[in-house]
Amino acid sequence: MASFSITFLVYAGVFTLVNYFVALYVEKEPGSRNRKFVYLAGQTFNIGGLVFFKYLNFIVENLFLLIGIEQANLGALGNIVLPLGISYYTFQSISYLYLVYKSIDPAEKRFLNVALYTVFFPKIIAGPIARHRSFFLQLKSLPWAFDYQRVMDGARLFMWGMFKKIIIGDTLGVIVTKVYGNIEAYQGMSLVIVFIIQPLQLYFDFSGYTDMALGLSRIFGIKLIDNFRRPFMAQTVSDFWRRWHISLSSWCNDFIYNRLLLKHRKWGKGAAIYAVFITFLVIGIWHGADWTFVILGVLQGIALTYEFLSKRRRTGWSKSVPPFLYKWGSRVFVYFFFSISLVFFFSQNLSDAVHFFRYMPQVSDILNTSYGFNIVHWELGMALILAILCLLIETIYEDEKIDLLNWFTNLRRGYKWSFYFMWLFLVVFFSKNQLIFVYAEF
Repeated sequence: MASFSITFLVYAGVFTLVNYFVALYVEKEPGSRNRKFVYLAGQTFNIGGLVFFKYLNFIVENLFLLIGIEQANLGALGNIVLPLGISYYTFQSISYLYLVYKSIDPAEKRFLNVALYTVFFPKIIAGPIARHRSFFLQLKSLPWAFDYQRVMDGARLFMWGMFKKIIIGDTLGVIVTKVYGNIEAYQGMSLVIVFIIQPLQLYFDFSGYTDMALGLSRIFGIKLIDNFRRPFMAQTVSDFWRRWHISLSSWCNDFIYNRLLLKHRKWGKGAAIYAVFITFLVIGIWHGADWTFVILGVLQGIALTYEFLSKRRRTGWSKSVPPFLYKWGSRVFVYFFFSISLVFFFSQNLSDAVHFFRYMPQVSDILNTSYGFNIVHWELGMALILAILCLLIETIYEDEKIDLLNWFTNLRRGYKWSFYFMWLFLVVFFSKNQLIFVYAEF
């Protein structure tokens, strides 16, 4: 973190100190009048810091637009930089303080453990969002003795993640980044290609990094929650969110959706619809401070509300068509809905998203063999073939990713090292592409 900015490290240190002492106080003073005040002050500090660094510019810009002041007058506000990992460790600390305040979990007494929980380096860039209960328990029973098998398991998982991230994610990212960086220069087939590959690009970028983080953590004897479970096999949007960015969606389900549903249960179905929209509005805004992310959250809310209200009708439809056709048709539909959402995810503003949808149907440039992409065609083809192979392999080894690479142990040493050198060659060759961690921006 200090390599990015000393200021970020100082803020993370102050952040950790505040949450450490607030948790200790609200646990030790159950009958104190000040207990609730201290708790609310701690949560205000957590949320306030996130709002200041991530959303203040967005709020002020829109207020200025309402009263007719140009954005050029933002002054120093325009220079606010988002601290590394703030969205992840803020959510972690909000849930930690809440459960301590509710006397569900005890406060952690060792400051070092709280600091590790806050800024544990494998997950600081792009998560996953760790839960304190599991994390603290693992810290108290760390395997200090060197374990060859554990280290090799972690290293292989790290290698698998790097393979996905650099060879597939970054290769496809060349196209996605180029198009969204200057979207007005593209139309027709260029946008169609991006529309088709952008879910794969984001998956291999994000899940690749996640596997790298899981692998590094495994080497140190800590198991983090996996963020993905075959998301493209989902047949509904609700099932998709149980498989995609699991640490975020499960956190929001536990601390936003369930609590809103319980609080407004007298509303009947309206409570579920209200809770879904608020939850996914938060998920959308969590990703960034722009109206594109608001729309991203609203789209998910609309889709989930439709699924909730049409469950009986869709069950009837499923019986009127062949199971195979319904299953794979549903998966294709969810994939394309997710890609529609990603147009707002990747677009720099609403006008870019409008351009994408307006000019994508204009496929008059279908005979153009370059589409304006600065990438060798065989590299793109190879990345897509490897993407399909990786998805098939992960489907087979769904339950435990470590098993995915354990077949190495049954190979002869010569074959094993041949695979290692092949992996190293491919990683080095494809590392010429720009290394981007998409979710590091959040």
